[in-house]
Amino acid sequence: MMVIVLCLGVISLSLIVMWAPQRIVNDGQARTGAPSLMSAAERLSAENNVRTSLIQAFGGLVLLVGVFLTTRQLRINREQLAANWAQQDLTRQTSFAGLEASRKAQQGETLTRAVDQLGSDSATTRLGGVASLDLLATEDPRLRDLTMEILSAFIASSSRADSTKWLPKGSADGAVEGLTNDEATGWWGEPARVPRVEVQLALTVLGRLREGLESDLEELLGVQHRSLFNLDSANLAGARFSIGNFDGATFRRADLSEANLSGGRFEGAVFFLANCSRANFCGDFSGAHFGQALMVGADFHGADLLAADFEGAFLCAARFTRSDLRGANFANAILHVEGEHHADFKGARADAETVWPEGFDPASAGVLIVE
Repeated sequence: MMVIVLCLGVISLSLIVMWAPQRIVNDGQARTGAPSLMSAAERLSAENNVRTSLIQAFGGLVLLVGVFLTTRQLRINREQLAANWAQQDLTRQTSFAGLEASRKAQQGETLTRAVDQLGSDSATTRLGGVASLDLLATEDPRLRDLTMEILSAFIASSSRADSTKWLPKGSADGAVEGLTNDEATGWWGEPARVPRVEVQLALTVLGRLREGLESDLEELLGVQHRSLFNLDSANLAGARFSIGNFDGATFRRADLSEANLSGGRFEGAVFFLANCSRANFCGDFSGAHFGQALMVGADFHGADLLAADFEGAFLCAARFTRSDLRGANFANAILHVEGEHHADFKGARADAETVWPEGFDPASAGVLIVE
């Protein structure tokens, strides 16, 4: 159809160019009323001038039509390209939604399988469950809090501490019967007991998941509220907390005897009524709460204990050398530190019920006695 139209247009243009100049020249002479005095050469020249003008006019018209058609085609192409982009974007969004739904379904299956593994009778299977939860939280930070809650519940429920076997406050005959100060000089080397390997791995994963995060007061309260580090009544004797961020963790009535908490961060952690005998606390424990805890032979050498609370704690043979005790509260606590275990208590607070080592003068040591 386009070829036929083009051929007809060429034929029409040829006829017009051949016939129209003669007609235009004759019409011009007729309108002027002048006699036909033009020679054949002059007439041919006039016709050629008309033909040239017609060809130029047709050329301009063709150019305008070409510009119009080109502009229209460009607009059509642009609209088509925009439609293609929209279609591709819709396809990408649909594909992404499908992949996201598939990923979430896989995560849900992996999470369910990992939780089932934690309840297995096989230690190897339980280790696999802890590793799967660690991988999930690492790949998707949105699962971090949920993973931490699950691991905390797993640790706390795996072994419960017997919180009735120690006295939070009392005489040496009751709380540390059979243990002399020579034997309770602080944390020493390998513990007599260690937690199961999957429990220790879960503790390591918990600390690593929050490592590098800063913890303000609101964050610490949120950690406790969401039970991200709720290890209350857990049996963690001999456990290692040497790396990671455990700020805001709760260890109420937990068994932490001979545990190694050095190097980790425990700002605002709660050790109320915990058994921390011969544990290593050489780390950051600023604002921590040790109320009524049993801390026979606990080692706080070089620890940051700024504003820590030891109210009612039993600190027989505890070691505080080179510790930062500014603002620490020893109200109603029992301290039986001797000899080289004397520490710089300047800036610490106590009350009239605090039991100090024989011959120790808290006032001269810079302790603030409060009513």
